[in-house]
Amino acid sequence: MKLSFKDNTYRECISIAKKNKKMFSEIKTIDLLDRVELQTCGNNKNFDNFQIFTPKFIVDGMIKAIGEGYVSDFNHTILEPTSGDGAFTCNIFELRLKNNISDDTKDIFTTLLRCLATIYSIEMDKDLIIKQKNNIYTIAKKFLSNKNILLNQDEDDFLKILISLNFIWGETNIKTEIKPLLCEVAYKMPNKGKNADISIDFPVWNFDNGKVSLHFEEPEIGC
Repeated sequence: MKLSFKDNTYRECISIAKKNKKMFSEIKTIDLLDRVELQTCGNNKNFDNFQIFTPKFIVDGMIKAIGEGYVSDFNHTILEPTSGDGAFTCNIFELRLKNNISDDTKDIFTTLLRCLATIYSIEMDKDLIIKQKNNIYTIAKKFLSNKNILLNQDEDDFLKILISLNFIWGETNIKTEIKPLLCEVAYKMPNKGKNADISIDFPVWNFDNGKVSLHFEEPEIGC
């Protein structure tokens, strides 16, 4: 089944890509054969910037504690508010691909998009969020390649748009002293600290019989 777009979703997505041309063009595959080398994910400690990345064995342990079945269900929404280069998001995405797609899956690309569409990520370090987007994109492309699926240009562009919107260069307010989480969960990073905080509405993707639609909603966390 070929993926198609409801109403003006495709034009809206292309408009988003054009408005964020640099962000869109930054997404590319990482040409590494070893999955372990795909991302630092716990192998990197940046003490100068007080960044310590979560080791993979801790990521695996936390996913098991939550429940692999729960995390694998793409009907459940995942938000990683301080995501680094993707220790959690990459592993969750891979787990979803493994548990939701087989050689018998009729529409592998749409299922891959559904696995990804409910994973959201926020990171204030621009270099790390770019690396994380590339990690996610590389996982997707290599998975499809292993299934002998080659995306056309529109499909590849859409994959990049989804990653661009769901993986956010921004900052959360989870450290507020008033409440653990407020309604305005994320702010656009370039404006943070300039008395011009712009809260972010999250993209909500809907896939129905091979058609995809998109709208934006304010986060409901902690409201």
